[in-house]
Amino acid sequence: MCVSTGTPTEEIDECWSMIHAEAPVNENLMKRMDYFVDTYLNNDACMFDRKIWNHFNTDKTLTTNHLEGWHAALNRSINRPKPNIFLLINEIKNQQQNFELDIAAQ
Repeated sequence: MCVSTGTPTEEIDECWSMIHAEAPVNENLMKRMDYFVDTYLNNDACMFDRKIWNHFNTDKTLTTNHLEGWHAALNRSINRPKPNIFLLINEIKNQQQNFELDIAAQ
């Protein structure tokens, strides 16, 4: 339940109105929707300006795919479902050393 961060800024209010109009009547959902409006949409008093969270015109990376890729590689290198903290720390240190060598080689 959110107005997409990829929605053009000038269409956010209209998009939210459509979402609000089609939402089922449910007390918990209404509380969440009110929170969303107060936090992100209320132009007069929202916590986060639309310029902060709206990325319609952003040319930078918009996903966390690079982080998810690193996390998947970390899991493969540890190769245990529940590693202990020392194994995790050692693997992160190894990766840090490899990254530093890659940077130095450039």
